[in-house]
Amino acid sequence: MSEDYKYAIVTSSSYKYLWFLSREKSIPLDIYNEMIQKAKTLGFKTKNLIDGQ
Repeated sequence: MSEDYKYAIVTSSSYKYLWFLSREKSIPLDIYNEMIQKAKTLGFKTKNLIDGQ
């Protein structure tokens, strides 16, 4: 997701699990929204995401 590896989208090979990872304490809203859109394109139901903060 990020060229400097600050943020990443990680999923299992079966696409059963999805994680948004960050090297910082929080993900800026614009980056988070990009990650949501990418997850939707991959077929994830993003309404089921749990905020781990």
